[in-house]
Amino acid sequence: MWRGIKIRNPPNHFLADPFVVSHENTNYCFVEDFDYSIGRGYISVYKLLEESSERIGEVIVEPFHMSYPYIFEYQSKYYMCPEASESGEIRLYECVEFPLKWKLKKILMTNVSAVDPTIFERDGVWWLFTNIDSIKAGDHCSELSIFYADDPLTDRWTAHPKNPIFVDSLKARNGGILFEGDLIFRVSQRQGFNQYGAGAGINRITQLSKTDYQEEALFAVERNFFKNLIGTHHIHSNGKITVFDYLEKARVDT
Repeated sequence: MWRGIKIRNPPNHFLADPFVVSHENTNYCFVEDFDYSIGRGYISVYKLLEESSERIGEVIVEPFHMSYPYIFEYQSKYYMCPEASESGEIRLYECVEFPLKWKLKKILMTNVSAVDPTIFERDGVWWLFTNIDSIKAGDHCSELSIFYADDPLTDRWTAHPKNPIFVDSLKARNGGILFEGDLIFRVSQRQGFNQYGAGAGINRITQLSKTDYQEEALFAVERNFFKNLIGTHHIHSNGKITVFDYLEKARVDT
């Protein structure tokens, strides 16, 4: 990670939650783009070049905060399920023209305060991992919940009988996902004392069924790969490029 190529924040913005997609032999990085002037985030995209990056533009802008632009393919189309907890919904967007044009396709869940939804298929079953503030305390970091369905475009998701899978702020919250062949690795966030996103973990899913879930912690990702780091909480890869975020102390000239 210390050899990573940095994407610099635009003025008065910060970038986080990167997801990388390879399209027509080009790698694109979708990010949370938090704009301090409006006090919320939206989704933007960058083209990843050999030793640099190029900002393409805004992708989805709503009147509520958005982050975690998780993307998957289904029936030869791209879909994005970003974090939109302020809307009280889990929302799915369909790509109309890659990479900038998307439309709202389906509301997967309503009346729910859920963050970092992650959708993928395994053995003919579609899985939705998310972090829910079940007691409306403003805490999305302590509980991991899992749902399953036969189709990712449905609003009929069945809750896993073991929900919440974890009640643990050191590993419950999603921070990306990694695939290698048949193996699935859930990236988890580690919250620090009075600090969001102090570190991350990589966990291999060893059991995933409609009745059981197990994962094995493999690695801890510490905030030591660049100088002056305060935190890191997200990793994703498309098998060619790996992207991650970090929080650092820096001087700001005004």
